[in-house]
Amino acid sequence: MHAAYNLEGIFTIDDLKNLLDILHFPVSTSTLYNTTQLLVQANLLIRHPFSSTIAYFERIGDNKPRNYQICNNCHLITRIRSRELAEALDLYEPRKFAITHRIVYINGLCAKCQRQMERALKVYDMLQEK
Repeated sequence: MHAAYNLEGIFTIDDLKNLLDILHFPVSTSTLYNTTQLLVQANLLIRHPFSSTIAYFERIGDNKPRNYQICNNCHLITRIRSRELAEALDLYEPRKFAITHRIVYINGLCAKCQRQMERALKVYDMLQEK
């Protein structure tokens, strides 16, 4: 648990295993999966739904807002630091519901993937004109 809380931001089981290996604390991958699952159930970690094949985790005990944008093409994950978004979410007052943490996921295309798609469309258009 201490190692998971020492990792900043989003991490995978491999990241956690590498940290423990550096600290000369060998632990099996299955033990790490079981431990992170317990920490998720205890609301100490969140498992992000970024991928169906890789488990991404993040500590949630610090009460920081978590807002992410995720590229649908290359799966780049970036944290959104927006005062406007934070203020809008702060205005929300749920009725008969206690918020333990909040996470916003915004999906779309990153600038790099947008440029790649624009170039591909131009090539496609040029081929169609011939």
